[in-house]
Amino acid sequence: MSTFYDSSTAPDPQTWLSMPPREQIRLMRNFYARTDSSGTSQLQILLHVSVETRVASGHGPTRKAMLRLMSGGLSRQDAIAAICQALLAAGVCDIPGRASLESDVNRALHQL
Repeated sequence: MSTFYDSSTAPDPQTWLSMPPREQIRLMRNFYARTDSSGTSQLQILLHVSVETRVASGHGPTRKAMLRLMSGGLSRQDAIAAICQALLAAGVCDIPGRASLESDVNRALHQL
């Protein structure tokens, strides 16, 4: 199992997906500690793990948004942050009677 994470390089998808969530979260906490991001919340860490998992699992809208944002000049870390914001906005805005959350997430990612 990997003991190091760096947002500038995508983790090996097979390795990332084979890790228990607890290990993914530990790696992410260590990453933020190394980058002196003392204001990083647990929610940010969990969202970041979610984005890496979506990318590693081949989630089309997430991968496309990542490529679009990075080809537009954002660093991988900034692209992940933008996707985290889209995931959070789609989740927070989930209202009864709306279409599925996943379609809202995909729409938000497409708009990035």
